[in-house]
Parts: sequence; C-alpha cells; structure tokens
Amino acid sequence: MNTSIAKTKTGWQGNTRIELDDGKVLVVTTAKALDGSLATTAGVHKIVRYTDGSVAESYNRHHYYKIWMFMPVRATEKQVRAQHAEALSMIDEMISEIEQHYAVDRG
Repeated sequence: MNTSIAKTKTGWQGNTRIELDDGKVLVVTTAKALDGSLATTAGVHKIVRYTDGSVAESYNRHHYYKIWMFMPVRATEKQVRAQHAEALSMIDEMISEIEQHYAVDRG
C-alpha cells in the first residue's frame, strides 16, 4: 500500500494505491469535489503491460467505483489527512465489495 498526501494545483489530495489480484490496482483518492466538499472515492483500474515493457492503467464502466465518503467541509490538509485515514480504515470492507463486484460476470 502506497499512500501520499500532497498539495496539487486543485488543492490538497490524498492518494493510496493497493495492488490486487489479476493485474488490478485499487486507487483511493480524497480530494475536493466539484461543489467544494471533500470526497473520498475508491476505483479499480486494470494494469496493462505492453510488449515493449511500458505499463498503463485502464478503466471502463464495468470496473468497480464508489464514492465512500462525502463531507461538506473545506479540503484543508488536516481534513484531507483525517478523512483519508478514516477511509483507509475501511479497506477490508472495500476489498470485500470489490471481490463481490468481480464475482459477477461483467463482460
């Protein structure tokens, strides 16, 4: 699990990446939403490895994605750190939902 909290051009942001089975990665992000609130999302991306050695991530509408937390607070460093930590305490629940999501054939 790799976690970083940094100030980006759009404000403070927390990011965590967790490698999953079958060439997938769970990306948990805490950042300012379009309405100014603080949102934490979890999404699964497929890791694609090309023959030339390069690596990319792909996402399509069949992949797991969920808004885990949405708070009407400013996206300060303190708030981002606190909300991201709270979301990470739910990793087991997220992974359980992800396993259920991919247990159903989604094409």
